[in-house]
Amino acid sequence: MTALPSGFRIGLAAPPWGIFNRPSLQLGTLKSYVEEKRLARVDTFHPYLPVAAAIGIDRYTGVARCGWAGEALFAPLLFPEMRGEAEKLFYESLAGEKQPVADFAELVARIEKTCAGWLSTLAMGEYRLFGFSVSFFQLLSSLYLARLIKQQRPELPIVFGGSSCVGAAGASLIEHFPEIDYLVDGEGEEALAGLCLFLEGERDALPANILSRNPVAKGEKPAAIDMDELPPPDYAPFFQEMRTHFPGLPFIPSLPVEFSRGCWWNKCTFCNLNLQWQDYRCKKGEKMAAEVLHLARTHESLQFTFADNALPPKETDRFFARMGEEDMDLQFFAEIRTEADPSRLQLLRRGGLQTVQVGIEALSNSLLRKMKKGITVMDIMSTMKMAGESRIRIEG
Repeated sequence: MTALPSGFRIGLAAPPWGIFNRPSLQLGTLKSYVEEKRLARVDTFHPYLPVAAAIGIDRYTGVARCGWAGEALFAPLLFPEMRGEAEKLFYESLAGEKQPVADFAELVARIEKTCAGWLSTLAMGEYRLFGFSVSFFQLLSSLYLARLIKQQRPELPIVFGGSSCVGAAGASLIEHFPEIDYLVDGEGEEALAGLCLFLEGERDALPANILSRNPVAKGEKPAAIDMDELPPPDYAPFFQEMRTHFPGLPFIPSLPVEFSRGCWWNKCTFCNLNLQWQDYRCKKGEKMAAEVLHLARTHESLQFTFADNALPPKETDRFFARMGEEDMDLQFFAEIRTEADPSRLQLLRRGGLQTVQVGIEALSNSLLRKMKKGITVMDIMSTMKMAGESRIRIEG
């Protein structure tokens, strides 16, 4: 892959409503990958931090937890005619919250002012491309920020990518929203690299998994990334932004990491979480251990969250056995399938697995069979019992 001139610079943003104390795994991974290939300088931004500073951390967390409430706050900024419906959705979404609900109009006004202020701090004239990572409840905020950028620099290409941009949903976004010039349908590393080359003049470099507003010739679909070849995500910009927006605030970061892509079971009839992945694959346990230790020492952080749908069984055992050898109080959250072996749960706990989310979609064997979960009610009950005995907390 051809290296681009050193002046080629792109910006990537993770908009609200990302988790306040957690950097974007997507941005950190893309930054590391593209810069290791020497294709561009990548500046990453977490605009959910200035929004949290503007409305308050507790209120931000409550809105982020409710999901639709966050989308409702950005809806009138994009669609003023829908303000009434958005306000109704906002209050309905927060009906179960214990803390007092803030005034909808006040929050919308603060968010509008904060977004304009955030944009004014960026060196927008220096970017050749600007992108948004769009996952759960980040769509309307991404569209609004993209619209603001286009008003300032209409010629600047904007790319969307992420789990909310896959398949027919992604195609409809680029069809209906002129703010989007390119959209990644699937994995982002090779797609972003190819888009950089394309914008620099290599006209046959645009990967087939990128949708474009204007018809252009496409190259081949990128091969699935070898997980062991990925560099560790770069989270340094997140910590710098934290110091800027919350100077002196003590906080405990939870660093997201990625052991695998896809799901090794991948048979559940209800699941659509793996649409963006081509094939299932995972990192070696030794590779994952080296990455976690690198991040822990770099950022002086002991808390980690696995982004996987389900941890890969064999390599997971190797990883947690290695973590158990470290003289560090590492703490992990992960999603797992049911586990019948108590000695294995004890191994994971010794390596730092403190909290899990187990897929408990039903307590009916007939319904579990229809879902093709591959487990029984007794498997679920056994996992819950053994997790408690191993001092592993179950969430969800």
